[in-house]
Amino acid sequence: MKTALVILFDGAEEIEAIAPIDILRRAGAQTATAALGGSLRVKGRSGIEFFADTLFESAAQKTFDAVVLPGGPGVKKILEEGGEALELLKKFFVRHAEAGKIAAAICAAPLAFQKFGILEGRASTAHTSVEAEIPGCRPDMPVVRDGNIITSRGAGTAVDFALEIASALVGGGAARNTAESICFK
Repeated sequence: MKTALVILFDGAEEIEAIAPIDILRRAGAQTATAALGGSLRVKGRSGIEFFADTLFESAAQKTFDAVVLPGGPGVKKILEEGGEALELLKKFFVRHAEAGKIAAAICAAPLAFQKFGILEGRASTAHTSVEAEIPGCRPDMPVVRDGNIITSRGAGTAVDFALEIASALVGGGAARNTAESICFK
């Protein structure tokens, strides 16, 4: 069974985190969540609280077939604060991307991928708030898949984003079946 990990953090855009978790599980991927920081409890940008399966420090030692970084204002906070957590996040995503695993980022999170060097020479898209900081960003595209790297614009594209990850991870048939099961056009 294919595995996926979605990173959760305070200030994450809830839809961008939950849509991939839900869609990937429906498509048959074993999908876990990991919280940055010292608590499993995460409070999203709209104040919705949810709990991760594990702490990122623990999950960062493992390898997954797909890794997902949602966006939201928490991304810029993580990038600005820097420190050990950011370095661990960078090593984790770079390791997966270089190993050919799926690395996916939505909204402001492609900016983190840019700063990690993951988007070098790749097509991508991102939220309007960060697109100018990402060379080659395609703001006309809701989702961009360039090899094993998948990026997307924001909350309004979260289901498209999740379905693209599912297609890359478990196949187009499973993604189409999942889309049909949720009445997604």
